[in-house]
Amino acid sequence: MEEESLSESPAPARRNFLQRHASQMCDITRTSEQHYFNSWIGRIKVLQFFFVLLAGAILPSVTNGFLFSRYAFFVFIVWTSFMYIVIDLFLHLTGLHSSVPKPLASPTLLLTLLSLGFFLFLISSSLIVSASSSLEGSQDVTSILAATCGFIVMALFAAEGVIRLREVLVQRARMSAPSVETDI
Repeated sequence: MEEESLSESPAPARRNFLQRHASQMCDITRTSEQHYFNSWIGRIKVLQFFFVLLAGAILPSVTNGFLFSRYAFFVFIVWTSFMYIVIDLFLHLTGLHSSVPKPLASPTLLLTLLSLGFFLFLISSSLIVSASSSLEGSQDVTSILAATCGFIVMALFAAEGVIRLREVLVQRARMSAPSVETDI
């Protein structure tokens, strides 16, 4: 009995379970959703990725004490959104989005996050535009370009929200529609 518990090889049932699930998670071509990037939500998500990355990359570093808080808020919003977008793209590329718990993938939560992103990009991009007039040299131009990318991301969040809301409404209409039976 003691020799069996000290052996280094796992039990056959456990080994088969691990082999089966490891092969499913590592086979990206089998589990990835290739049609995700052919849908409007997938295309919008890729555009969000590039515009958020561009907004964060071209934003000038401002050390002016009066303007620093406005730029720090924009930087926080940009890189937090960037992490959200990267995680979403990763989950869809690897096919792991189907294993996310239902409460975390609920349409209400997604619409709330998209609305929050829309609102925060509206505020932070507006703050950057208003602060750019007091900058000198090329910082004002790059600041306005970063804010423009922020406004574009805001519009992309709104577009994704509208598409997801429409999908939810269509799904609810299908579920609540009475089934009609005919006697022929």
